[in-house]
Amino acid sequence: MEAVNCFVSSDLSGASYSVWLGHNPLSSSFILLSAQLVLALTITHVLYFLLKPFKQPRVVSDIMARIILGPSFLGRHEGFRSAFFPQRGMAVLDTVGNFGVTYVVFLIGVKMDPALPVRSGRRAVATGLSGFLSSLVITAAAAARTLHSHYLFVYALSSSLSVSSFAVLVPILSELNLLNSDLGWMSIAASAVNDGLGWLVMISFVLIDAGAVSAFTSLRAFLAVAAMIAFIICIIRPPPSGSSTKPPPEGPSTRATSSCSCSSC
Repeated sequence: MEAVNCFVSSDLSGASYSVWLGHNPLSSSFILLSAQLVLALTITHVLYFLLKPFKQPRVVSDIMARIILGPSFLGRHEGFRSAFFPQRGMAVLDTVGNFGVTYVVFLIGVKMDPALPVRSGRRAVATGLSGFLSSLVITAAAAARTLHSHYLFVYALSSSLSVSSFAVLVPILSELNLLNSDLGWMSIAASAVNDGLGWLVMISFVLIDAGAVSAFTSLRAFLAVAAMIAFIICIIRPPPSGSSTKPPPEGPSTRATSSCSCSSC
């Protein structure tokens, strides 16, 4: 059975979490979340400012900030971890983070052309396939040497590390002024193929994991995924697609407009 963590919240009977009243402001979930966001954003912006002369994209500063705040650096100290990242606040932080990732992926994905990998030719498709499969084989071979009996975990780990999401690639290309170049468009198309393969692999992982419970559970999971995909394609997608009866003309202006839409994310 899955464990559920429960935490006791002190009842202040309407009183504020003021430090002048002898309370710890970080006892409030909202204040704790605000402090976590301010701390993460401050470190990220400082690192981005320091790395700007080296022309590093913003995602590098995001990764370094996560390492600094994680268990490899500041998270090793019990006082810092219990003050800013206690176990009772991780559920709220994870929920807000999942909402943020979903929002970013939606903003970028809704402005992407699903037919871009097809129109980009075989080179983009071959690049996406080769990048995903080569990373999958290498990661699976390396993980299998350590995790001998955990085949399902090796499968999930290898597939997740083999995906290069276009939600991360588009901001990088935009910062490097490569979004409107031929290299940028081929990279986005290859990343879309790679991301699509990653979603297929993750769906298969969900079905395999559900099949470990029972065959009926796996069937219900498959029907739920199929119903969600059908709902997105048949119900959600037609209104935006039918809003424009005349397709826009192909040309440099269309590419520039699409690039501005993607870079605005």
